[in-house]
Amino acid sequence: MIERTSHRVRIAVVLLVLYWAALFVATHVPMSIIDMGHNRDKVAHFSAYAGLTFLLAWVLCYRRRLTLRDWIALLGVAAIYGAVDELFQSWVPGRSADLWDWLADVGGAVFGIAVYESVQFVSARLADRITRPTPLLGEDEGKA
Repeated sequence: MIERTSHRVRIAVVLLVLYWAALFVATHVPMSIIDMGHNRDKVAHFSAYAGLTFLLAWVLCYRRRLTLRDWIALLGVAAIYGAVDELFQSWVPGRSADLWDWLADVGGAVFGIAVYESVQFVSARLADRITRPTPLLGEDEGKA
């Protein structure tokens, strides 16, 4: 089981590195190449940071529920990276630093963490159901 867990964590690390690299590249492409409307831009920011924080949570907190400290750390990493990324975009032709983009990043980060928590909750419930022995017919009748 330990080998399977470490293999899954390695896969998660590779996915996180590839995703983060792709996110960095995508946010530093001049806007003349990528033309999307104002609302689609916010959806892209939200979605990108939801994916980023989901993967971060998967790597850092594999198969466990998050503590308040985890939430704060994950949200802090996403918020700081989002702010730095927005500042760097101001040097890319056709791009600018935008507070609304950063807010979409942070909102997406909260959503990504919440999705991770939901997946962990459902996984734990399913695992509990699978490992809990099912009473045989008639076993519970005498206990009532």
